[in-house]
Amino acid sequence: MNTEGTPFEDFIKSRQLLDAKYPIEHTADVLRVLLLWKFGGTYTDTDTITRLPFDTLEPNFACQENEKYVVNGVWNMESADRSPLATLFAEHLTKNYDATTWAKNGPGLVTAVVSKLCGTESVTQMIAKKECEGFHVLPRKVCYPILYDEKSKLFNSSNADEIMTRVNESVSVHFWNKHTKNVKIERTEESACIRLAKQFCPKTIVFLTFTYIGGDLFAYISYS
Repeated sequence: MNTEGTPFEDFIKSRQLLDAKYPIEHTADVLRVLLLWKFGGTYTDTDTITRLPFDTLEPNFACQENEKYVVNGVWNMESADRSPLATLFAEHLTKNYDATTWAKNGPGLVTAVVSKLCGTESVTQMIAKKECEGFHVLPRKVCYPILYDEKSKLFNSSNADEIMTRVNESVSVHFWNKHTKNVKIERTEESACIRLAKQFCPKTIVFLTFTYIGGDLFAYISYS
């Protein structure tokens, strides 16, 4: 992608990503900010299922994951020619890029910039403010209704009814990428994952033998 004329022009020329300790993750972090800066829209990790249209939400938002972080797995921004917010995130990333820390350029980036916009380091207070200079921090239930510690429930049929109730008000459901990468899911199962896929990913699931959910750039599907 051409970065000429963007906040990433000199950063890419410096070839810092080649020295990254986590090259896939850090490249993904940079690419999502660059894409949002250039084109605007909504970025989502591939290990998510979207339940509701994102245009039901105000533009320029990210979601709480926990009490510490506002994260970049589901992230909406207007392009730089429509709002100055994208440039704030891009400039912060290029100036504070950390080649050695996994989360610094992703969740750390979003949390740091939003903390400045909201004038607080408390994620709870960021949410309570509703809007911080045009940016919105949404509560965890919107994008991350199932906590990391409960991720196995997404794939267990015995927990399906509970999980489907809990995600009923969510716009997106996250499946915890590499932390669930070894889970094999049969199409005939009645887990929440399969129920959601049947409802919201019908063209994909008809070919599904099992899903290998993992990685920060790609999700893999095995076809029969």
